Amino acid sequence: FFFLDPYLAHPWYHFAYWLSMYFVLFFVAPCIFIVYERRHGGRLPVQIPLTKAARLLVGVSLIISLVCSLSLFFRVDEVSQALPWTLPSLVGGLIGVLFATHTAAFAWALWDGDWLRVRPMFWQAPPTGVLLILLPLIHGADLRPDTDTAQALYYIVIGSVVLANLGIILSYRPAELAYASHVQ
Repeated sequence: FFFLDPYLAHPWYHFAYWLSMYFVLFFVAPCIFIVYERRHGGRLPVQIPLTKAARLLVGVSLIISLVCSLSLFFRVDEVSQALPWTLPSLVGGLIGVLFATHTAAFAWALWDGDWLRVRPMFWQAPPTGVLLILLPLIHGADLRPDTDTAQALYYIVIGSVVLANLGIILSYRPAELAYASHVQ
C-alpha cells in the first residue's frame, strides 16, 4: 500500500491479483497456521534442536531479509543502483514482499527451534542461489555497463548464502539419520 503507482500503471486485474495474493500471504496464512497449531495442542515439541550456527544463520538472514524488504519498499531506486541491472519499481515491490515473508518465516524458525520443521527454509536457499547466480550470466544484455564491482559483490553474497546453507544442511545429516532410525 505504500507504493501503488507501479501497480496502477497496469490493468486493474493485475492489481487485484497481487492484492489478493498479498492478502492471503499476510493475513490468511498466519491465521490458518495459528488455528492448525492450536488444534494440535499448541506448540509442537522440538525433535532436533537448531544449533547455535543454525540460529546465527537464521538470525542474520532475518535481519538481511528485513533490511532488504524495507529497502525495496521505500528505496527501490537506491537498491537498483547497487545492483548490476536496473530494477523496476513494480518488480522491486514484489521482491520486497518476498523478503518480508522470508523475514516472518525466519522469525518463526527462531521461535520454533526445530530443525525438522524449519529445514525447508535452508533447502530453498541453494537452488535459489544457483538460479540467482545464473541470472546475470543468462541475461547479460540486461546488465548496466561498468558494473563489474557490483556484479562481483553480487556473486560473493549469493555464493556465501548458498555455501552457508549447504554447510548447515550437511551438518544436520547425521542427526536426521539418527532421528529416522530412532523413530522406526
